[in-house]
Amino acid sequence: MGKKAGNPPPPGNKKDEFTNFYTRAKWKAMLGKAYLDCNGRNLRKEGTASVAFALCKNKTVTRIDFAHNDIGDEGTTLLAQYLKVNDTIQAVNLACNNITDIGAIALASAFVPFANPTGLPSQWNRSVDQIILAGNQISEDGIQALCMAASFLVELRLIDVTWNKVKGFGCKALFRSMERNKFCNYLLGRNEIGDEGAAHFAAAMKRFGGGGMGFINLWCNGISKGGADALGAMLENNTFVERLNLSYNTLGAPGTEALVKHLMPPYVNVLNDLNLAHNCLDSDGAKEVARLLESDPPSLTRLNISSNKIPDHGGEAIFRAVVKNSHIQHIIAQDNDFGERTAEAIAAAIRGEHGRNLKTINVEKCMKFELKHQQTMSDAKQDLDEELRKEKMAKAQEEATEKGEKFDAKKVKFEGISLRVTSADLDNPFEIFNKKCMEFIDKQEAELEAKNAKGKKGKKKG
Repeated sequence: MGKKAGNPPPPGNKKDEFTNFYTRAKWKAMLGKAYLDCNGRNLRKEGTASVAFALCKNKTVTRIDFAHNDIGDEGTTLLAQYLKVNDTIQAVNLACNNITDIGAIALASAFVPFANPTGLPSQWNRSVDQIILAGNQISEDGIQALCMAASFLVELRLIDVTWNKVKGFGCKALFRSMERNKFCNYLLGRNEIGDEGAAHFAAAMKRFGGGGMGFINLWCNGISKGGADALGAMLENNTFVERLNLSYNTLGAPGTEALVKHLMPPYVNVLNDLNLAHNCLDSDGAKEVARLLESDPPSLTRLNISSNKIPDHGGEAIFRAVVKNSHIQHIIAQDNDFGERTAEAIAAAIRGEHGRNLKTINVEKCMKFELKHQQTMSDAKQDLDEELRKEKMAKAQEEATEKGEKFDAKKVKFEGISLRVTSADLDNPFEIFNKKCMEFIDKQEAELEAKNAKGKKGKKKG
């Protein structure tokens, strides 16, 4: 790699404040590995130019991590120019770099064929399959350019624009992109797409979605009833979406009802993980969740309804529905207003016909639980665990007998249901502190009494 006038200097010069975090020898070694880690090194545009130029003819590096480097639009534009002539890099991480639509458009241009005005052969990248741009300032124009890039580069499998400023209209470009590239997954969490964007996304997924799009992550996007209805319609008889994250939105009871009606029979889908945390479900939303659980969808095994202000009678309805569900395994319901009625319903679900299917019940930070409610649930868990343990031991002993081996109970590993619960009595930090202080004082007093008693005994003998 000879140095020519106008070319950036090779990285690692002692006087180069942008790349001297590695020595030249270390840079040479790093450029000989598959993963180039420059995360959080404050490269800025100057350092990016040096490193990117070094990558032009590199045939070893397949993943570059330039996250948290403040490279901005100028640095991204420089990197895009060098990506055009590199044919080995597969993953590019540019998270948290103050990149706007300008940088996103420049980056997208590296993957789009174009006519070279000089008459020389055109150059564009054909190897990248993952682009991470989370935590930047990308909005409508940027996402449209990236969608265009995905429509040309059909090998592209992931575009992560989590925590940007994408709005609803920008999602319209997804339709054309998915038409030409059915396997690229878009991570759009923590943007501003709202119901309009959710509707565009759902329409594209329903028409063109493919096998690589099994996880839909739309958390914190201002989605309410309209968007939930569109996403639900997309899931009707869907055969590839297995996980849906709608946490931190504004579904409320109307949005939950709009979504749930599409997930119940006669419709069939393969959704196994549904996250509705932080959606203001309250009592009416809890009823819709209970309705979904009662319908016993065969694929749904994990449900998250944490932090939804669900009252005690709402929690009771949900766990009474769990009694009738033969497929649910994990229920995450932290930080709700559950109390005695919910505790009894949880105990009933554990002891019920399908209790042995349950693997996790998490109801931590439910401040209305008292110690007696915790004990109600714990007793049910212990009874089920003991029953399952005996069954497993008997089965293991039978198998050992058939093989003519000696049965060793210590080798049989058993894990019961995971019940995670804290009560108001134990969750208060002041109560915990006071309790530990009292335990320490009692221990000190007991030791002092024992010491005094021993001293008196010694004196009597003397």
